[in-house]
Amino acid sequence: MFGTVLAFGAYMKLMQKIGSDRSVFVVLLFPLVALVLSSWFENFQWQWQTLLGIGVILLGNATALGKLRLMRHLRPARQSA
Repeated sequence: MFGTVLAFGAYMKLMQKIGSDRSVFVVLLFPLVALVLSSWFENFQWQWQTLLGIGVILLGNATALGKLRLMRHLRPARQSA
């Protein structure tokens, strides 16, 4: 519990220093760091589904953050009245 409080305080300090829009990228690394730690300490076995899942997480977060414009091509063109 102490580590969680310390990590939350560090994240809030990071948000103050570089802004919330840029500090959000730290959240993208959490699943990857958790998997690497599980590999080292819990003997987690990597499979192709793991890599696919990481790719989907990163793609979804990049899309949600506006770094990818996937929906631009799917939207119908605006019609002027």
